[in-house]
Amino acid sequence: MNNILVSVIIPVYNVEKYLKEAIESVINQTFKNIEIICVNDASPDNCAQILADYAAKDSRIKIITHNTNRGLSCARNSGLDIAKGEYIYFLDSDDYYDTTLIEKTLKLFSDEIDIVTFNLKKLYEIDERNCDRNYSSEQHGIHKVDNKIYEIIKEESCRNIFKNSIIKKYNIRFAENLIFEDTSFIFKYLAVSRNIFIDTEILYYYRIRTNSILDSIQYKPPVAHRLKNLTNYVEFLKLNKILQKESNDFFVSRIWGYYAADMDLESRGGGAFWQPPLHSKRNSLLAKAL
Repeated sequence: MNNILVSVIIPVYNVEKYLKEAIESVINQTFKNIEIICVNDASPDNCAQILADYAAKDSRIKIITHNTNRGLSCARNSGLDIAKGEYIYFLDSDDYYDTTLIEKTLKLFSDEIDIVTFNLKKLYEIDERNCDRNYSSEQHGIHKVDNKIYEIIKEESCRNIFKNSIIKKYNIRFAENLIFEDTSFIFKYLAVSRNIFIDTEILYYYRIRTNSILDSIQYKPPVAHRLKNLTNYVEFLKLNKILQKESNDFFVSRIWGYYAADMDLESRGGGAFWQPPLHSKRNSLLAKAL
């Protein structure tokens, strides 16, 4: 296992208060064969100097610099473009890893396991909330990637580990300039995967900063972003001929249910955001469109 190279991609923007803790959590991993790709997305604070100081001390650190702020998805995609590791990890630059994360999760992979996912702890700057949305103990273990997995998968890219060979083969990328871009990325990856290992140990610490988008429980991304994410995912399925007749009904209901049904909730001023109702009539219309 020590001969395996893994890539950790860290997008960096306006996080000088947290960046050192994030980088240290990767540098101090019990598994050492890591390339640490830090993408400075034109951060206006002191992040560039912090990155330079760490790169001078640790040759595993590679720095990509954007001349203009291009957004989280673009930063992650820039990291994917140069990543040489067999496995891809993501770390948001205001979060941090458990120091055993990489060693423990690498042991869960096999030829048949294409993705490993794990639990995280959300850290709120002001008030503590019970909003971790973690996997239950009953879900621990190996699962075939089928319809049910799409219902239980947690979409944050930072809590999922990917095989670089699959990402490269299917040219899987984050949809740029969209909110909740993680969802289409993880769904595209799952669509070409066989089995997933769900680990219920907490290995990632996910900071929710005051006034951030995710700090608002009532936050809903604009409908336009939902539809663009939908389009991005469906185009991937069509390109790779995954929308076959036997699976079409599932994909239609899952995609449409996750993205489009929430339009009704928004128009009515509320509702359960994470479990929107499915509408058979609209599913049928979308199926015809596909």
